Amino acid sequence: MMTVCRYTTTGALAMALTGCGAASGPETGAAGVGGDFDGDGAGDLAIGVPVFPYASDGRPGHVAVFFGPLPRGQHSRDDADALFRGSDQADGFGRRLAAGDTDGDGIDDLVVGAPSDSTIEVASGAVYLFLGGTEPLL
Repeated sequence: MMTVCRYTTTGALAMALTGCGAASGPETGAAGVGGDFDGDGAGDLAIGVPVFPYASDGRPGHVAVFFGPLPRGQHSRDDADALFRGSDQADGFGRRLAAGDTDGDGIDDLVVGAPSDSTIEVASGAVYLFLGGTEPLL
């Protein structure tokens, strides 16, 4: 079973998450952000799923990135061009997302929040930065 998230595109960079299917709830498909993460001029979409109910390894969150141009329709995480996973069980990875050019190269980067990450201290939280570029997100 997989989560199916729906989004609509209304312009090159105007995107909106309209909901998630099979695992809908307050913790599923909680965040979405648009940007140009690969620098090609087309809008890309990142969707955060901080609790993935069907994970076999303790429910770490994940973020699915879809590179544009984005067609209308439904897409699952299996359709994602990049998939980032949290490191901790129930870490909330993907609960908050932000996009912007943090390194000044003219290409958007992806910032991912994991408020319950326990890498350093139990439930101390973490913020991850994935640099955009002409190569896939790092």
